[in-house]
Order: sequence, then structure tokens, then C-alpha cells
Amino acid sequence: MQKIAIIGAGGLGLEIKMLIDQINKHSKAWDFVGFYDDNPKVISAKHPNQIIGPIERINDLKSRIAFIIAIGDPKIKAQIFSRISNGKYIWYPSLIHPNVYVDNTNKIGEGTIITAGNQLTVNIDLKNHVLLNLNCTVGHNVIIDDFSSIMPGANISGNIKLGKKVLVGSGATLINECIIGDNSIVGAGAVVLKNIPENTVVAGVPAKRIFK
Repeated sequence: MQKIAIIGAGGLGLEIKMLIDQINKHSKAWDFVGFYDDNPKVISAKHPNQIIGPIERINDLKSRIAFIIAIGDPKIKAQIFSRISNGKYIWYPSLIHPNVYVDNTNKIGEGTIITAGNQLTVNIDLKNHVLLNLNCTVGHNVIIDDFSSIMPGANISGNIKLGKKVLVGSGATLINECIIGDNSIVGAGAVVLKNIPENTVVAGVPAKRIFK
């Protein structure tokens, strides 16, 4: 078993801890050592005995350990990643729930999380630190770039490209061949029928740009 720690001790952090437990029930792979979090309110209110310390301490580690970033907001996730410089001792595995089938035509990047109930088809490219939360569908030839987060129940049709740091809200639907630009947000329940420029927030059915 390899040692692993979670960055982020909030609700998603607890869910990722559960994912690690589920993986271990299927095949013992991970020795969970605790959480790193900068928020003192989280530290005092939740599982205080499993909090190792603030994120800055990761850069002081002198032994090899895996980390997973359990942060849903893509921009904050990327910011936290940029603060960690201890590449000699830390690494980022992908975590995939045992009930998710990953075809051999699919590519899964480092630090990517695929939780229970997701359905992936073929020729999918998930880059680094992507989150597929519960019960999403991802169609053929989809590309999801670094740090993007897909919230529960979203449906991503085939031939879609999501840029870096994209957030897709719960229950959203993206129709075939759309391109979603970097740093954009698709609101919960939205139906996207056409391309979305970078740094854009859309919502509604059909999805339209809204004031940011």
C-alpha cells in the first residue's frame, strides 16, 4: 500500500476519503495518512485528529507520498497546485471508483478523480487534475483539459472540448461538438448548444451568457 494524503478537508475531501476507502475494499492500494488544509474553521470543526497541517508543509516533506487535490473550484485547485514545489517527494495518482469502466482507448491524467457512477465511452482524454463527480456521462472523443471540474449528473456528449479550469454545474448537458473556453462556467441544469468563449458564464435552457 502506498501512502496518500488529501489536500482539502471540506465536503469534497470527505467524499474523496470515502472514494479511497471504496478503492481499498476492492483492492488494497492506499494507506491514508490525513488531510492538509489552510482553513482553521475546517480544522477545528471536522476530523481534527486527521488534519496534518497547512498546505505549505507539503513542501517540507522528505519522504515519497501521493497527494490528491480535493477542491471543486477549478481556479482554486490550480492555485493550490502552483503552491506545491516539492516535486522530488510528492506525486499525483488518478483515483477511479471500482464500478467505473475505463476503456483502453481513454487517457487519464495525473491527479484526476472519477467517482462512482460515471459512464465513459471511447477515445476520451482527461488531462491532469480533472474531477468527474458522481453519475456523469462522457461521450466519445471528448477532451477535458487541466483542472476542470464536472459536477454530479452532468452529461457531456461526443466530440466536445473543455478548456482549462472549466466548471460544469450539476445536471448540465453539453450537446455534441461544442467547445468550452478556458476558465468558463456552465451553470447547473444548463443546456449548451454552441461554443462558449473563454472566461464566460452561461446558464439556462438553452444556455446563454449571464453577467459575471
